[in-house]
Amino acid sequence: MEIINVEARYKEVFSLPEEFMQTLPKKLILFTTVQYFNSLNNIQKQLENQGIAVKLIKPRHTCYNGQILGCSNQEIIEEGDFLFIGDGLFHPKALLLKNTRTVYVFNPKTEESFVLTTKDVEGMKKKIWANYVKFLSSKKIGVLLTTKFGQYKPQLMESLKKDFPDKEFYFFLDNTYDFASLENFPFIDCFLNTMCERIGYDDSDVQGLSILNVEDLYSLNK
Repeated sequence: MEIINVEARYKEVFSLPEEFMQTLPKKLILFTTVQYFNSLNNIQKQLENQGIAVKLIKPRHTCYNGQILGCSNQEIIEEGDFLFIGDGLFHPKALLLKNTRTVYVFNPKTEESFVLTTKDVEGMKKKIWANYVKFLSSKKIGVLLTTKFGQYKPQLMESLKKDFPDKEFYFFLDNTYDFASLENFPFIDCFLNTMCERIGYDDSDVQGLSILNVEDLYSLNK
């Protein structure tokens, strides 16, 4: 099946309020979602005219410099705090999962702004650690695989059995999961997610299930 991805962009080009820019530090890494990409160059020029050094980087899984996805939770080596242009907490929180910095957020629709710090993701980080400990103490592990393009990782089946020979792995394959249905497998002690990483953060407490991202497993197990 041929897959076509169509970008839906907000047509209006907007600017940052002067009073908001005055609250920003002198070094920033600028991010936005693809919806607001038409305004990215304008915002970068605005900030630079205010004497703010602006960097645009390309996180993994993205198509453009300055774009962010909900799964863009990676360590960033470039210097500077983060500026996120967009709505909601889903994307800016991703930046804090692997980085101890400040995220300045501006919502172009409401013109509201606020600041996020690592304190705002402490609950998510504790959940990751609790699920990791649960994995270590568990014998029977359910591995969630998907047929979705870009997320199907069959190579992990052999890798996991090799790296954790003391575990019994049961592999589940579906396109879209109904997480409540996983309760039908009560013999599974812990689930390992190989799909979008936000599942392990935002859906891990659905029905009281322990779901650990495979990326976090290998990161914590070094």
